[in-house]
Parts: sequence; structure tokens; C-alpha cells
Amino acid sequence: MALVRYQALGVIALCVFAPALANAQETARGTVFLDANRNGLRDQGETGIGGVCVSNGREVTRTSPDGVWSLAVGDDTALFVVKPAGYGVPVNADQIPQFFYLHKPRGSPPLDVPGVPPTGPLPESIDFPLHAQEEGKRFTVLFFGDTQARGLREVNFVTHDAVEECIGTDAVFGVSLGDIVADDPSLFAEISQSIAGIGIPWYNVFGNHDHDRAATGNQHRDETFERFFGPSTYAFEYGRVVFIALNDIFFKPEGGSAALLTDDALAFMKSYLAMVPDDRLIVLMMHAPIVACVNRDKVFRLIEDRPHTFSISAHAHEQIHVFLTADMGWRGKEPHHHLINATVSGSWWCGAIDELGIPHATMNDGAPNGYSLVTFDGNRYSVR
Repeated sequence: MALVRYQALGVIALCVFAPALANAQETARGTVFLDANRNGLRDQGETGIGGVCVSNGREVTRTSPDGVWSLAVGDDTALFVVKPAGYGVPVNADQIPQFFYLHKPRGSPPLDVPGVPPTGPLPESIDFPLHAQEEGKRFTVLFFGDTQARGLREVNFVTHDAVEECIGTDAVFGVSLGDIVADDPSLFAEISQSIAGIGIPWYNVFGNHDHDRAATGNQHRDETFERFFGPSTYAFEYGRVVFIALNDIFFKPEGGSAALLTDDALAFMKSYLAMVPDDRLIVLMMHAPIVACVNRDKVFRLIEDRPHTFSISAHAHEQIHVFLTADMGWRGKEPHHHLINATVSGSWWCGAIDELGIPHATMNDGAPNGYSLVTFDGNRYSVR
């Protein structure tokens, strides 16, 4: 039944705007370097790292043997390094990975919640620090869906119902799969401070309730998200696994949103995956389920020839294992496993209050609210 319901969501036709880089007039340059003392600065004697992927959100290039890269930029471009296996990136006080540089000379447009302040002229060199770290082929990742906090009261629900339980986890990093807040990006700071208590690096995916309501069109809906978390489409590698975070929420000119990947996001996937060996496990992370995505066929064409794929989303406030076959447009030899993840907020923090004052928040499918631990072993995985 769930499969049919999400299939019905895929009949909407939408127009995708032209790529933001179409009028790019500048070239950004920089170096990816080994930050031996982990101070975030390139000091004398710290060498560049060759063969690392860097992107402008559409195109992907590899650094030269001495770590140098260059890419075209427009006046609203997120540049980011794709963390390679065996390396780490700096994290801020809230454990948010700092793998990006936002180039917005005039800053974000006026919004109810401030976006990115003006960044000014393009720097002469944009340097990305990496530090060496041990990464085994077997590791665990913690996935939250829809923390969806409305006000500090519900931030406290997240803290006491999920975060405290996860302190001491053996997960090496975590991911929030969108709807981090409930239409109030002013709470990004508080929810990030809460989740930081787990003590592991934490990546974030953009959801339909994470947008700036004062923004017009689709392009600027993630401005506050970018200020806190960086680009809403990006990638990183850990062990033998490639993680690709996709913004699959598209805000229509006439109002409302649909699950759709822009041309830029698809171009980034295509360009980056061309550089990824076939023996890697490709993990797509998104907010709206892939089966609800209007142009899911374009996503399928990019990964279905690969032997190892998995995708994960949230949004539905249910936990569902979907195995995609030809009737959903998948042409791979084996069905594609898509996990619609349990949500931390369950049924939007509704239900009877427990002895701690927290709603039971039972999800739409009758299951309790919660989260997933996915253990990766080489290019295989298991879900708990």
C-alpha cells in the first residue's frame, strides 16, 4: 500500500529552472591541504593533497598532485570539498562539518531569519583543510528523521527522548534527514546545540519544513540552512562508502513544494559518480522518499548500473522498507533498497504524555518514534 501511495505522488509535472552557474563570470581557486596541526589554516610546510574532489554544486574537479583546484562560480555558489576516505574535516562547536565555502558577495536576500551575510569579493585562494583519520571498513552511522521541533519545548523533547539515549553510541557520525525544525529556521542553533551533545560529527539534509518562508521561488529557500550547515546538496566518503546528500525539495512558483531534484543536483551526481569506483557502496540521503520524487527516473539512470546502492529518506513519519523494481522505473539487475526512516518526532510530538512529560509520539504506522543505526561493512550494510 505504501508503494502505491508514493507512486501516486510522482505524477506532478514541474519546470526546473536553469542552472545557477549559467552566468558564472569568475573562477575560484584554492588548495586542499593536510592540516597537520588541525588549526584550520595552511601553515608553512603543510602540503597539498592530490586527487581530492571539489565541487561548485554542479561541476566536480579533482585536485592536482599538489592539491590545487579551480572551478567556475556565480554570485551565489557553494564550493565544497568531498571528504575522501581516510581523512576528516574540521567541525564547529556544534559538531557540524566545515567542508564548504559560501560565495555570496551580496549575501542572502532579506529574510525573516537571516541567511548568509555578504561574503564580499572572491578570495584569492579558498583552501580546504583535511586531517588524517583512521577509518575501518566496518562502522556505524546514526540516522535521525524529522526532529521537527516547534519551539524550545520540543527541542527539549529531542534532547531528552533521543539525544541523551545516543550519548556513548559507537556511531562515527550522524545525519539528520531533513525537517530538522518545523518551519522555524531560527531554531537551527538550538537543535544543533542539542544534537551536538551526542559528541559525533553531524551532517544535515534539507527538508520541506527547514525553508525560509519569506523567500520567493526555489533558489533562496535554503539560505538559513546554508548559513548553519552549508550546501544542501553535497557528498563525502567514509571507508568504502560514498554518501551523497541531496536536496530533493522543490518549491513551486505557484506555491507549495514537491519532491524533485534540480538540474544542478543531477549534474553534480553525474559528474561526481563518474569519479567513483564501482566497488563502492553508493548511499543517497534525502528528505522526501525517492519513490515520491517527480524525476526519480533520472536519479535511477545514474546509479542503477552500479552493483552496490542504498538510499534513505524520512518525511513520511513511518518506517518503510521499499524495494524498487521495474514497476517503479528501476532497471537495475537487483531491486534497489530504499529505507524511509523512522522519525524522532514520531507523529509531530503528539500523543499521551509519559512520566517524563514527553509525548509518546507514536508514528502514523503505529510504530514508536525513533531512529536508525546503519552498520556498514565494506560495501554491505545492515539496519537496526
